[in-house]
Amino acid sequence: MAVVNVDKDMDSGATKEKLDRKNLLQSTLLQLTQTVGQTLTSVELEVILRDVDRVSYWTKRLLDREAFLGQLAKLSVYIAAVLSVLLGRIWLNGSNDWLLRSALHKLRAPLDLRAEVLALIKSLRQPFKLVKLAESGMTEQEARLLYRKLAARVDLRLLELLVRARCCLKKKHLRAEVLGLLERFKSTAQRFGLWEGRFKGLLSDDKLSKLVGLNEREVRRLRRHLLLETLGGRLETTEAAIDYLSKHKELLLERSTHLYLTCGVPGAGKSTWLSQNLNGVQIVSSDNKRLELFGDETFQGDNEKVFTECRIDVERFLSAGNKVAVDATNILRAHRANFLRLAASVGAHTTVVYFDLPLEAAIERNAKRSRQVPESDIKECFEKLQEPDELEVDEVLRVDNSAVGDELEGWTWR
Repeated sequence: MAVVNVDKDMDSGATKEKLDRKNLLQSTLLQLTQTVGQTLTSVELEVILRDVDRVSYWTKRLLDREAFLGQLAKLSVYIAAVLSVLLGRIWLNGSNDWLLRSALHKLRAPLDLRAEVLALIKSLRQPFKLVKLAESGMTEQEARLLYRKLAARVDLRLLELLVRARCCLKKKHLRAEVLGLLERFKSTAQRFGLWEGRFKGLLSDDKLSKLVGLNEREVRRLRRHLLLETLGGRLETTEAAIDYLSKHKELLLERSTHLYLTCGVPGAGKSTWLSQNLNGVQIVSSDNKRLELFGDETFQGDNEKVFTECRIDVERFLSAGNKVAVDATNILRAHRANFLRLAASVGAHTTVVYFDLPLEAAIERNAKRSRQVPESDIKECFEKLQEPDELEVDEVLRVDNSAVGDELEGWTWR
């Protein structure tokens, strides 16, 4: 297949960095298209890259008008706009989120922005769905709850900017309709007080801290507890949240117990990170449990027994008031939920240490280990992995120890 001359659409004064960025976009698209077994003709590739240029231009214009948005917020919108167009033909309605993660790695997107970018892209259709649902006859209370649920996962203001920027690719007769829907979406979100950052609950961290006088870690635990109560429809107002705390004073007691879960593919460096960063924490390792039960840490014949025994150990440590870390892949929410229920039963703090590194880095590390995992297993884990978020646990620590995407210098929205 012929390679598109990406230089021809650039101004004569374009910098080398811009040319490098365009070439990187092109190579990323070609690699991921090949990965999913699709092909692009030279014409198709040129059309996609031209659309990326258009969206990039309009996104920059929109962001220039947003004087009160921070640099990281603008950068999140810009990367989401570029990536959503670049992968639009091969990303299938969220059924293969690993493609988005791969693209973010290949494009060297900053670690701190990846979660926001993913949330924005995966929420692209939500403004239209919410507007139509809210106007379908539901009550104000029902509509507010739906908007809160979305705002807990993504910044609605950034989402509106992203969808607005992508309007440049629509035909004129459709553009007006989309912009009209966005105005109604914005108006409703503002009415519900959901236009200034993500919805983190009815009480701010400052207000929680003043009310209960606890440290940052305890405030984080309480904030998530109240947020889940709110998103479950059980709390509606600030006053209701304060009253809830006054009736559940056991929630205000400081907790020493803490559950850490690693989440990442084999070869991500989970065990090494735990040994270097968590002191005084009991480690429950699935590999060590296999060795204990079957004399072979690579044995995969009875995972149910392995993890049942791991949960028994975790429950014992938590009940004794200890801090404990589960060293396993934990790539599925259902797997993590089995341990998180144990933490909830004793009111423990919860943290997922998520190893968000490129597939290639994990495969390369695995090849250097004395005990290697089949490469096909690593790829399967990467594709199945479900990213953790702060609705699932009190805290998500994202780790990319591959030295890819640690710097902001490679990306700019300008």
